[in-house]
Amino acid sequence: MRILLRKSVIPRIHNGLLEWNPGNGKWYMINYENVKAERDLTKGPDDPSLGYAYFRNALNKISKGSTEVFEGSYDPAKKILTIKKL
Repeated sequence: MRILLRKSVIPRIHNGLLEWNPGNGKWYMINYENVKAERDLTKGPDDPSLGYAYFRNALNKISKGSTEVFEGSYDPAKKILTIKKL
């Protein structure tokens, strides 16, 4: 499913909090530590860190106030949001 991810719009409590939207119009708060990126297998077969460059770049944009779009899924049992490059 398509996932929108942005910095929390409540400024006083942003410290590590993000909000995600599964396309239903509702935004759900999630801690940064509960967002896991899947490796982009088309990048960096020799250097695994290159496979996560899209995630680092997206987080830089999110920290500046942008909303980023990913493909992803949410596991309610573990409370983990798994995202991958769209």
